[in-house]
Amino acid sequence: MKKFKINSAILIILLFVFTLIAEDNFHFAILGDRTGGADQQAFELVVQEMSNLRPDFVVTVGDLAEDGRILSDWDVPMETMKIFECPVYYTAGNHDIYDEASAKTFTKKTGNDPYYSFDYGNTHFVILDNSTVSNYEEMDESQIKWFTKDLQINKEKINIYVFMHKPFWANAIAEGKEDFMHDLFKEYNVDAVFTGHWHQYAYNEIDGIEYYLVGSSGGIMPGENDELGIFYQYLWCKVEADKIVTSLIKSGNMFDKDLVTIEEEQLSYNIRKKFIQTKSRIEDDSKPDELNIEISIYNDTEKSLNENIEIQSKDNWIVTESVIPVSIRPGDTLKTELIIIKQGNFFPLPIMKFVYPFGREKHFKYEKPLNITRIIQSTKVKKIPEIDGKITKKEEKRAFIVDEFGDVEGELSDLDKTQVFFLHDDEFLYIATICEEECPDSLKADFSGRDEDVYYDDSMGFLLSADGNVIYQLYVNPNEAIWDMRTDLKENKYDKEWNGNFEVQTRIFENSWIAEIKIPLNEIGFNEDTKEMKINFRRYRPYDDKAAFFIPEWSYKSVNSGKLRLED
Repeated sequence: MKKFKINSAILIILLFVFTLIAEDNFHFAILGDRTGGADQQAFELVVQEMSNLRPDFVVTVGDLAEDGRILSDWDVPMETMKIFECPVYYTAGNHDIYDEASAKTFTKKTGNDPYYSFDYGNTHFVILDNSTVSNYEEMDESQIKWFTKDLQINKEKINIYVFMHKPFWANAIAEGKEDFMHDLFKEYNVDAVFTGHWHQYAYNEIDGIEYYLVGSSGGIMPGENDELGIFYQYLWCKVEADKIVTSLIKSGNMFDKDLVTIEEEQLSYNIRKKFIQTKSRIEDDSKPDELNIEISIYNDTEKSLNENIEIQSKDNWIVTESVIPVSIRPGDTLKTELIIIKQGNFFPLPIMKFVYPFGREKHFKYEKPLNITRIIQSTKVKKIPEIDGKITKKEEKRAFIVDEFGDVEGELSDLDKTQVFFLHDDEFLYIATICEEECPDSLKADFSGRDEDVYYDDSMGFLLSADGNVIYQLYVNPNEAIWDMRTDLKENKYDKEWNGNFEVQTRIFENSWIAEIKIPLNEIGFNEDTKEMKINFRRYRPYDDKAAFFIPEWSYKSVNSGKLRLED
């Protein structure tokens, strides 16, 4: 009997010790973005693989619902998440929370508040909400106070990990700037910070704090590239006492956590956005289809770039040089030219390919359509047509019509037929659109108020500018709802409160919808001497996430490649 008592005591002690060890050694998984354009099949594969590894719990970095304001948008992802046989802690993303109402929906669907904290074993986890702001300074003061107090209370925890959706840390760290939240993290012994939002992986350790940018677990990406951390992924984390060991996993493949630094991520961004530029010009107005293409490549590496530029085109464009050998020394810029001749439709555009090697034997494969200026004109009339949602045969006959659109890859868009009509008089610009619908039952028009988010609906969007610096942005949906703003790029001012004095009428038919827009020219910076405006426009269809572009890029910069000439 005495022996039994001794063994029982030993057993109790061993069980107690084992429990302490188990609580200080555990696994959890981090799930990246699903939305911003969801690939549900890829998301399900990631979730299934994570579940197979049997984590103790899962933490998300946000963006599960495509539009968190719509209750049904939560159904598919939350059904998928039921596969986990462990707790899931949710972080709010900008697609999950837009306003107070969707914040309540987030809590109802996930069971979590937008910001909160919890403990697991020896570790304190803090979940922050930066879903509706663009930097730390815009975060709600009450949340910052709560966060500071929470850190003060838990300062002595062995581990402290912070989660938030948007990676506000990234630009400051990459550019060596001061970051007040980083100072807060240092003061209160934060060990690691986990974020998402950019659909690309990156990792840095600064002042002993590990910063993670978790890539996509199902949200669309700019183009898969293992070397740049652009692939469907999740993060597997093991906590051992005061250490965290992470593995970046792609469908059964593991990568080193320093696969891509934030500096490399930003270099890859600059390569496709800044360091490689193309533009066109017409040398002879009598030959408008013959264009000079200027190509500029800046070498921001410490090695010479010795590669070939390749230009690929279909039969609608003749290219004088399809392969151009180049050699660019570090810090130098190559400038070269070639001639292309249009002998058919504008789309598909010629594609430029270039392999840009940079640090640690990485390569960025640049592949984009040439930036070709597209010129159209507006027909002058004595009087703008009545804005009544109807386009008469007479108006169709008089107007200049654009009916050829491309996708972001420079290919001919496969969106249903779209037509845009242009007329003007001395005071007004008239734009009319006809958007045909192959599946009319899928037409989405949820918003009806001024400056509501009509760009999430079926919509037509326009970028208009007199000088390329001040840009007026306008969206119209089938409900006649307008969203507009004025942007001054030179002054770096974005005026969302600006409302143009636009007259709009729309009509929905069985297999199409029509919009007529009357725009006072002086409202968008034009005067009697202005003969040409910079322009881009697009049609968006949400049910299959397709867009048709006048210029195959949707950015303020894109207006410089579109010209609308006002006929005298």
